[in-house]
Amino acid sequence: MKKIKTLILVITFLSKLSSQTFYPSLNISLLSVIDPEVSFSNPASWQQKYSGCWGWYQVSKNKEYAIIGSASGAYFIDVTNPLLPVVNDSVKVDNHAIHREIKTYSHYAYITTDEQGGRTCIVDLQYLPDSIHEIPSSTLPQRAHTLFIEGSHLYMELAELPPAAAPTASFVTGLAVYDLILPEAPTLLRYIEQDYASVSVGGCLAHDVFVNNDTIFASCQGNGLKIYRFTPTNTFSLMATYSNYIQAGYNHSSWLSEDRKHLVFCDEVPTGLSAKIIDVQNFSNIVLTDTFKSHAGATAHNPYIVGNRWCWLSSYEDGIYLYDISNPNQVSTYGFIDTRPAHGFNDGYPDDYQGNWGAYPFLPSKIVLTLDQQNGLFILDGDNTYKSSLVTSTFPSSNNAIELNVFPNPMGDNIEISAYTTDYLNLTYSLIDILGRTVFVGTLKNAKTNVNTEHLAPGLYHLSITNEKHTKLKTLKLIK
Repeated sequence: MKKIKTLILVITFLSKLSSQTFYPSLNISLLSVIDPEVSFSNPASWQQKYSGCWGWYQVSKNKEYAIIGSASGAYFIDVTNPLLPVVNDSVKVDNHAIHREIKTYSHYAYITTDEQGGRTCIVDLQYLPDSIHEIPSSTLPQRAHTLFIEGSHLYMELAELPPAAAPTASFVTGLAVYDLILPEAPTLLRYIEQDYASVSVGGCLAHDVFVNNDTIFASCQGNGLKIYRFTPTNTFSLMATYSNYIQAGYNHSSWLSEDRKHLVFCDEVPTGLSAKIIDVQNFSNIVLTDTFKSHAGATAHNPYIVGNRWCWLSSYEDGIYLYDISNPNQVSTYGFIDTRPAHGFNDGYPDDYQGNWGAYPFLPSKIVLTLDQQNGLFILDGDNTYKSSLVTSTFPSSNNAIELNVFPNPMGDNIEISAYTTDYLNLTYSLIDILGRTVFVGTLKNAKTNVNTEHLAPGLYHLSITNEKHTKLKTLKLIK
C-alpha cells in the first residue's frame, strides 16, 4: 500500500494540542492524542469512529506501533516517539463498522468485524514504517465478532462460515480454532459445535475469549463465563461454568493474571454493572473475591491485566482506569484518565456505550495505548510507581517477546531462521518431530541462520526457540 503522507496528520495532532482540552487524570500522564478520522462521520447509529486497539513491537527495527480499528478500516501508527505519533498506512474496508477486533502474530496483524460488508484482513507488518501489505484470505471467515491468538492458535467467534467450511455444517456462529502454521493461510482445526451441538449441552456463543495455554475463558453473553480446554487432539472440553454471580448480566470480556490465579471480567449489559474479580485456581470452586467500578452508573467494557498487580479497564464514558488488584479481596483505584470529559458521571451518562473502548499496555517502552470511540488514540505514561513495579514478562511470549520467521515453510532442503529479539545472541533452536524426538539443536549466533534440512523425513515438526535461561520464547510449526 502507498504510504500516507504525514503532514496533515501532524497538523491534526498539533491542532489537538492547541485546543487545550482538559482530560482529568490521576497518576497517569497524557503524552499525545491522534485522531486520523478527524473529519469522518459514521452514518451508523452509534456515530463512533473507532474501535479495536492493539500494539505491535517491531524487534528488528526497535519500533513500536499502535493498530486501531475505525469505521473505515484500520490505521497503523508509529508511536516510537509517543509525543509525536505518525500514521504510516491504513487498510480500508469502509463498511462503517461500529466495532473491529485486532490481534498480532509474528509480523502479521489479523483484523475482523462481524458487521455486514466487512472482511477479515491479514496484514503483513514487516515493511513498516514504510508500508503495510494486505494478504487476501481464502481460509478465514469474512466476518467474526472476536479473535484471540495464543501460541500458534487463532481463536475466532464466527459470524459466518469460512469459504472452506464443511458442506454438512449447519451453524453460522460459534467458536473456531485455526492453526497459524502458515500465517497467510490459517488452517481450520475445530468448530466448537463439533463437540457441543448447542449452548444447552455445553456449547457457547462467546462475545470475547481470553486464552492461556489452550485454556479458553469464554465470556458467553447471558450464559456467564465458560472455561474450555482445547486439547492436544484438537477438541473442545468444557471444564467449568460460572454463572448466577452477583450483578450478573451480559458477560462481555475477561483477562487473566500472569500467575493464572485471578480473572477480571466485565458485564456490559445492562449499564452500570460492576467489574468482577474471581479466583480461578480451582475450576470446581471458582470464588468471587471483589467487585469494583469507577462511578455509580459507569459501565465497564474491557480489562487488561499487566503482571499480577495492575488492571487497566476501559469504562466507556469514564475513560480508562488503573486498578491495583494485588489484594484481590479489596481492589483499589490507583489512577485514571477521562478520555471523554464532555459526558460521564458529571451529567448522568447520557451516552452509555460511547467513550473509551479498549487499551494495550504491553509495549516494551511501558507507554499505554488507549482508544476512545469519538476522540481517537490516547498515548499515556503511568507514573514511576506503576512503571517501576512492572515485570518483564507482561504478556504471553507468543505476542512480542520474539519475532520469528522461517523460510520456506513447507521446508525444502534448507531453511533460513530469522529471529529478532532484544537478546538473540544467546538463543537456541530445537527441531522436534511429531513423536517428540529432538531432531537437532543449534545456536542462533546471528539474527539469520541457515539450517540444512535435506536429511529430514516428510512430516510435521516443531521449531522451538529458547534463551540462555532455558525459557521457551516461541514455538513454530513446520512442514516438510
